[in-house]
Amino acid sequence: PMQGADPQRTNIQPGPALVGTPQLAAHSPISGDSMVLAGNRLIVTNYNSVAALDPRTLDVLWQTNPGNGVYTSPLIAGDVIYLGYSLVTESISDDPANNQLVAMSLKDGSILWRANGAGGAGNEMAVQGQTIYAVGGTGTSVILGAYRTDDGSPIWTAPIDGAIGCCGGLHVVLGDGLAYVAYRYHVSAFDLEDGRLIWTATAPSDMYFGSVAFLDGRVVAPTYGLAATFYSSAAILYLDALTGEPVGKVDNAYGLISGIEGDNGTDTLATGWQLPGNSARIWRIDSGTLAPVIDQAAAQSPTNDIDYRFPALPPVTVGRAFYTVFSQMDDGIDGIVSSLISAYVTNENVSGADLAWTLVVDGRLTAMPIVSGGRIFILTSDAGLYALEDTPVDSATPAATIPASVDLTSPVTCAQPLSDSPLSGELP
Repeated sequence: PMQGADPQRTNIQPGPALVGTPQLAAHSPISGDSMVLAGNRLIVTNYNSVAALDPRTLDVLWQTNPGNGVYTSPLIAGDVIYLGYSLVTESISDDPANNQLVAMSLKDGSILWRANGAGGAGNEMAVQGQTIYAVGGTGTSVILGAYRTDDGSPIWTAPIDGAIGCCGGLHVVLGDGLAYVAYRYHVSAFDLEDGRLIWTATAPSDMYFGSVAFLDGRVVAPTYGLAATFYSSAAILYLDALTGEPVGKVDNAYGLISGIEGDNGTDTLATGWQLPGNSARIWRIDSGTLAPVIDQAAAQSPTNDIDYRFPALPPVTVGRAFYTVFSQMDDGIDGIVSSLISAYVTNENVSGADLAWTLVVDGRLTAMPIVSGGRIFILTSDAGLYALEDTPVDSATPAATIPASVDLTSPVTCAQPLSDSPLSGELP
C-alpha cells in the first residue's frame, strides 16, 4: 500500500498476474500523478486534489482539495493516508511550512495532522510499526526524520547534504534496521532507532544515483552520467546493506529497478537504456552471481511506429510475470502522446522473457501499475484511470501462439460488465 509496493521498494505486486489478453473493465476520467491501493480504496492524487475510488467500479467515494500546493506519493497504513506536500515545487523556499508530511483519514479525507519540514511533494516515505520515515527540509537543508504516526511529532531528525529543490524524488528505503536515502552523488544509511549515520557511499566520478531498492541484504543502486541531451554512461551498483561497501556492478545499463522472484532469492529486474545507443532494454540480474541472466530488447507496439524507448516507470512483478512501461522521448516528457505497457513471463530456464501482450494508452503513465485482486490499474496524466482484467478463456479454444496487441487510445469504452471479484481488505 505504498509507492514501490513495500518499504524495501521491490515493486513486487500482490497479484495474481494478468497474462491473458487484457480488456477494459472500467474507466474513470480522473487523472493524477500517483496512486495507491489498500483497504478497498484506490487513492489518486492530482496536484491539490486527493480522491478515493471504489476499485471495483472506479466510482468516486470522496474527493477533497485540502488546500493550495501539491500532494503526492500517498502511503496507506491502517486507516490513514500519508502524503508528501509542497506549497511551491518549482523554486527553493526557506519557509518550514513549504514542505510537509500530511496525514489524512482513509475513510473521508479529513486532515488529521501536518508536520512542517517533514516531507515534500515527490518524496516517498515508509512506515514501520508506529513510525513513519520521511525526507523533508527547506531551501537550505535536507533532513531524514522519524515521526510518530499518531500525531506527526518527531522522534529524531538527521541532516542530509544539500537542499530541497524542484520536484522531490527522495525515497526512503528500509532494510536490516536501517533507512537508506539516495541523493545526487551519495547513498546514505541511517539507524532506524536514533538516526545515526552508519555509512555513506559515493557514486563514481561524474555519476549520479537514481532510486535505490533493498534486495537480499544489498542496496541496489542505479547510477548514471549526464550528457548534453541523453545519459552518457550508466551502471547498476550493488552495495552491502550494513557497510556500504561495493559487492557487484553491471556496466552499461541505466535501469529503473524492481525485485523479481528468483531460484535463490530476489533477483533484480531493470528496464532502461543499453549504452551506447540508448536502445530500450530489459535486464534480469541473478541474486547469487550478480550477473545478467536476461538481456533483451524491450517490446515495441505493432499498432503504431512510435519508438518507445524512454523507461517511464520501474517495472512491477508478480511471480515470474512482470510489466514494463516505456514512452517515446522525441520532445521530452511534455511531448509524450502515448505509452506502451508490456506483459512478460520469464521462461523456464530464466534465459529470456516471453512477451504476453502489449497495450497502448493515451498520454503519459504517472504511477507504476498496480496488479491486485484480478485487475491491473493504470493511471495516466490526461487520459484517466483504467482498470483491466484478463479476457475469459474458453477451455475448448487453444491458447494464442502470438502476443496480443491492444490499443486503448481514444475513444475509451468498456468491453464487458464490471467484475465483482473481491479485493483484499475492508475499511474499518
